[in-house]
Amino acid sequence: MLSIVLSRIGTAALVTATLATAANASKPSVGRLMSPKSSDAVACTTRPDFLSDTKSEIAGGFEALPKTVLVARDAEIWVEGQDNNRPVQIHAYQSFLRPKKNAEGRVLCGQTPERFRERFSIVAPTLVDSSKDHKIGHSFWQFQIVADDQKFSVWNHKSPMSTQSGSMSELLKKDKTPYRLFQVGHNEYEMIIQKEASGLLHTLSIRYEALR
Repeated sequence: MLSIVLSRIGTAALVTATLATAANASKPSVGRLMSPKSSDAVACTTRPDFLSDTKSEIAGGFEALPKTVLVARDAEIWVEGQDNNRPVQIHAYQSFLRPKKNAEGRVLCGQTPERFRERFSIVAPTLVDSSKDHKIGHSFWQFQIVADDQKFSVWNHKSPMSTQSGSMSELLKKDKTPYRLFQVGHNEYEMIIQKEASGLLHTLSIRYEALR
């Protein structure tokens, strides 16, 4: 399984973690140039399991891990809140283990008010190089959900930048990106980034496997 992930490392890229949302219904429509065709989605009936799963948090974050390389296995984004007292819920998923032609992210469920338009964007690490020599370096992806009048699309892609220097904790701290790191299995870890903007709570979960 890791061989599939490793084949993607050479083209992975880096940018410091950040989070932003685009204009709402009272502002111009979300641009379509940088997003795929939108489609309907079933309404969300439950919140994602990763929000309530029991897991052990790692005090000290990435700095407390052994000298190793973490490679992303998959990611989930959950958006929830209210817009003018109307519910907003969107759940998206991205796998890094599928063949390239089937690797696009997808919206699992979503519900928004009529004429609601937002772009949710989170940039976060998909590869964390904590090895001694840092030959591989860190890499990041940008995860985006576009909500456009009760239709949804996902546009996830690699950042065009990379670095082989600096600790991941320092990079995230410098960009004022709070994160929590958990151990969820043998050689398996999960990072959660959570921020609020425009009254909506955005939560990103990325699950990693450690290379030994």
